[in-house]
Amino acid sequence: MGTTKGPEGLSLRWVIVIGVAVRLAFFFLPSLDFVPSILERRPELSTPTTSYMAVKEALYLQKVYKSSTGTLPPPYQSGNLYLPPIILRYLEPILSRTGNTASSFHITTALIWSIADAITAILLASIYVKKQKYLKRVHASPDQAQLDTSMLAGSALSSAGGIAAFFLFNPFSIATCLARSTTTFNNLALALAISSALSASLVMLGLGIVSAILISVYPVLLVPAITILYAMSASSNTTHNRSGKQTWSKGQAIICLFFIAATLALFVYVSYEVSGKDWTFIDRAYGTILFLPDLSPNIGLWWYFFIEIFDHFRDFFLLAFNVHVASYAIPLTIKYRQDPLFAITALTGLIAVLKSYPTLGDSSMFLSLLILHREISPYLRHSLFTTLLYTLATLMMPALHHLWLQAGSGNANFFYASTLVWALAGGSSVLDAMWAWGRWRWETERKRDASGNADRIATQIGKKKEDVVLHRKVIQA
Repeated sequence: MGTTKGPEGLSLRWVIVIGVAVRLAFFFLPSLDFVPSILERRPELSTPTTSYMAVKEALYLQKVYKSSTGTLPPPYQSGNLYLPPIILRYLEPILSRTGNTASSFHITTALIWSIADAITAILLASIYVKKQKYLKRVHASPDQAQLDTSMLAGSALSSAGGIAAFFLFNPFSIATCLARSTTTFNNLALALAISSALSASLVMLGLGIVSAILISVYPVLLVPAITILYAMSASSNTTHNRSGKQTWSKGQAIICLFFIAATLALFVYVSYEVSGKDWTFIDRAYGTILFLPDLSPNIGLWWYFFIEIFDHFRDFFLLAFNVHVASYAIPLTIKYRQDPLFAITALTGLIAVLKSYPTLGDSSMFLSLLILHREISPYLRHSLFTTLLYTLATLMMPALHHLWLQAGSGNANFFYASTLVWALAGGSSVLDAMWAWGRWRWETERKRDASGNADRIATQIGKKKEDVVLHRKVIQA
């Protein structure tokens, strides 16, 4: 993490320091320390599977269970614990050494969440650097030497600080950190997996993607795209055909899939051990995400719909909603197989809208991945409209939630209407990005074809001139 500055004068090191300082200021300054206690209860930031309250409850139940030496039932048989055990596995060794005071627990958790965000920002910056290096390597091929040079100009680190700043100072990221939602760790795991795939680091890739899967389930939909991304990075065959498409080793992809599956099996067993050797955690932690037993209000599309429908339709619509989310994984991976990082970005955006318990933190990760694709920004058609939708929904959700549950002058329809605006913003941004990617791809292929045709014409003209000169020499002889 150097001090390289880009055109915008941002130093990655100082961006990280200031980003962490802002978060710690909200946690520890007397005039601001009320903010985390408010945010940790907001439905926009916390859900039954990600809330800070669930973390504290899980740690307490785990502590009581261990101290009882098995005389009490395992924690996940309490009936209302939905936190994935893998979170306990990561946090308990640290938090168990902080002492029993509330202040020490508060300080430790504030540091953990702030540092997790800082690491995520560093990983996002590294993803940008690796992506730029990859683009330079691709554009170094003979038929693309002059393609998009303006996009690749300057140092690969020229915007690394800007990428980190976009994540760290995104209000959604800050609010998620202050609420101490476990979405922070999901974002960290995703960033680790993507960065490791670009580095062809199989062990860290497995650790990242499996952790993300066991935290929120939905990252399993990213496995095909991230496998292709790893195979492209790991393959020794980096030649490009005339269309600029990179080939990748199917053997590397198969190795990656087997390693992810083996790591997942290992981590599931670790979760089984953490939960007191009780398989109930599968139903409590992951069945909750898929079957939606808790209909607490959130910014998603599921909760209100399942409140309103008749119970005998519930199983059918659960199947429909889950299949709908999963149905995008393979088609988008196939469509963007030459740019798997964009496939991951698009899927992350769709998951942030369509998952059962979404939060603002999911969208902050999507937007941070989207900003990595600077090459498509000139082709975005509705960026202002999407920005205004995000702004409107962000302001509407707390206001209408207050009218519904605090002021009593509204009803659930009010809040759900604001979440529909939020879903429209997320869907609009994904669709706009997909269209922009297609237009950018078409433009680059058109330039490449034009360059190739010009080279062929020049070659043909040169050959004709050589033939004329040779013919004249023969006549003179």
